Amino acid sequence: MIKKATVLFLGMLGLAFGYLWAVGGFSSIPTQVAYAATMPATPNIIYLGAPESLTPEISAMMRKNNMELGGSWRNFAQDQLARPLDALIFDNSALQEMNAEDHHWLRGRLEDGVIVVGIGVNLEKFANSLDLDSFYFPGNARVSLEPQEYMIFTGFLAGTAEDVAVLRANNWLERSLKGEDTSIPGIKFPAIMSQGQQFGSFNDADGFGRFQRSLTEFIDGTYQDRADNAKAIANFPKR
Repeated sequence: MIKKATVLFLGMLGLAFGYLWAVGGFSSIPTQVAYAATMPATPNIIYLGAPESLTPEISAMMRKNNMELGGSWRNFAQDQLARPLDALIFDNSALQEMNAEDHHWLRGRLEDGVIVVGIGVNLEKFANSLDLDSFYFPGNARVSLEPQEYMIFTGFLAGTAEDVAVLRANNWLERSLKGEDTSIPGIKFPAIMSQGQQFGSFNDADGFGRFQRSLTEFIDGTYQDRADNAKAIANFPKR
C-alpha cells in the first residue's frame, strides 16, 4: 500500500487541510527543464547502479517498460537531461558515489517532484542522499533492504518561490516525516507539501508489475498536485 500524505495550504486565507492517498553549491548535474501539464505517456525514469544489483529478468523488464539503465552516478552527472526527470532509481553503489553537493542537488529535485527509489539500499544512507538525517521510522525500524527490495519515496513541494523558500527554511519535510505540525506561518499563497513512501520487492514479474504500477501512481499524483497548485495560485484572491 502506498502511504502518502498531501497538505495544501491556502496562504493568507488561513485554511489548510490534509488527506491520505491509499492507493529540496549544487553539483554539476544539470537542473530541470519545465514539466508538462500532465504525465507523459512514457515518463522519464532512470536507473543508476551496478548491473549486478538487478537480475537479468528485472533488467529486461525495466528496458521493456522504457526505464533507462543509465550506469553510474558520475556518468549521470555529466548528462544533459533533454526532458524532465520523473523518477530516479539507484542502489548502494550510486549512493557511495554521491557527495554533499549531490545530496543537496537531489533534495532539490525531490522537492521539484522527482520520485526516488532505493533498491537494496542502506536506509540511513538513502536518507542522507536526500539531505535528511533519517526517515524517522518509528520503533525498531529496519536498517537496510534486501537486494531485490525497494523503497519508493516522494517529497514534493509546490508554491511560489517566496513561499517555497519559507517552507524549506522551516524544514517542512523533516517536520512532516516526524509527524510534527507543518502549519508554517508566513505562507502567502497556496502551497502543496506531499511526502510518502512504499516498500516492496520485485523478485518476479508480478512483483515488478506492482512496482511499476505504484511508481506510475506516484509520478501521476505529482503531476496532478503540481497542476492543482498552479490552478490554486491562479485563482487565489488578489490583494
